[in-house]
Order: sequence, then structure tokens, then C-alpha cells
Amino acid sequence: RHHYQNLLTCPLQEPLHVTRVIDQDVKFLQFLEAQNLKPGQSIRVETRDAIADSVTVINAEDREITMGTAAASKLLVEPERP
Repeated sequence: RHHYQNLLTCPLQEPLHVTRVIDQDVKFLQFLEAQNLKPGQSIRVETRDAIADSVTVINAEDREITMGTAAASKLLVEPERP
């Protein structure tokens, strides 16, 4: 019923919230915690760079975080509901 997208397929420049993390690797989860990208958090995907193989997101504190596409594919998001 839910339509989840990841950071590689979601719309750019739109308010989203993190719904799930598909990778339960401890170091990856610690990275998400440190960057405030846990499920329930609001984020926005600013840019995707196919050449650099990276995705840049803005977290709830307006902090810019750049991650590789492999990591970005493991974060599932949905549009923010007004």
C-alpha cells in the first residue's frame, strides 16, 4: 500500500520524510544518526550527480550532507504530508 522511493528516485527539491532504512549495518546507522537522517526526519534531496556518483540532501537543521549513491539507495522516503 505504501509507495516508498529512495533518494535516487524521489523528486528533487521537495520536502520528504525518511520512512525506512534498508541497511542495518551498525556503522551506516551511526552515520545516519550523526547526520540526523533517521526514519521520521524531514529531508530534501538537493542534487544528484551521476558523474560524482553522489546525492546531496538537506536535513531538518538545514545542514547539507553528501553521500554516495549506494548509501542513498538505502534510505526510503515519502513526500511530506501538509
